[in-house]
Amino acid sequence: MRKIKYIILLVSFLYGIGYSYTTATVESVGSVTNFVSGVESIFTNPAFISNIKGTQIMVDYKKFFPVSSEQNVEGYTPADISNILFAIKFDFNENLSCGIGTGLLNILSFYNETEVVFASGYSKNFGDIKLNFAGQVVSKTIDFSDTEYGKTKKFYINTFVAIEYKNFIFSFLGNKMFKKTDDEEPVELVPEITYNWLDKILFSVGLQTVPQIELKTGVEWKLKENLSFRSGINNNEFSIGLGMKIKKIYLNLSSVYPYRFFQPLPQLRTGIIYNW
Repeated sequence: MRKIKYIILLVSFLYGIGYSYTTATVESVGSVTNFVSGVESIFTNPAFISNIKGTQIMVDYKKFFPVSSEQNVEGYTPADISNILFAIKFDFNENLSCGIGTGLLNILSFYNETEVVFASGYSKNFGDIKLNFAGQVVSKTIDFSDTEYGKTKKFYINTFVAIEYKNFIFSFLGNKMFKKTDDEEPVELVPEITYNWLDKILFSVGLQTVPQIELKTGVEWKLKENLSFRSGINNNEFSIGLGMKIKKIYLNLSSVYPYRFFQPLPQLRTGIIYNW
């Protein structure tokens, strides 16, 4: 009984913070997705997948402890949660790119979640305007080991549209537009707008509509050509991060500080991308 109670508490935590398969860059800017391009965008907003040319591979890892010992369920230590992402992106031509990724989420030994994502994006310039369109197919398997919940599978098709005009970026995410699941899950519509000031500072605002109305804001400040500072805030957490480029390697770091839902400890995420 205690174990079932603990599972419910952890799943409530993940649902409450709007957990999704995201990357270090997105986490560091309050979960706004307009900041990512290339292979990183496969999991979040593949409308920008073709903005970085060439083949890319990515490994992204996160480990965090969502429940403090003072608020823990009797008989259990704070949950050990880990999340790892792998992805590869390649170009068909200068306008069309595709990518595939997989993500693994593990909570102790009784909850395992696997997600496989295929994404494709097309972009086209029309003078000062650049249009970006993308689709994303997601297959997710959830396994509650040794519990009455057993294993479930979910399937989603998501759509993305983005318009880049001079210093502005407008994007519209339609998550779960088509789905096959065992439970009712609402469509998630997320508009975002980003302003690029002097090619040094990006400021972005997004509005999450599901599971709750949530305003997301993020900023990226290019300190040097190969070094950027990032920060963001939303309804649930404050975040900071760094982005670095060393020759053909991109290194992204994020640190998230939630202030709701069981007062979790700070969360750290690291992403490494290789471009060739």
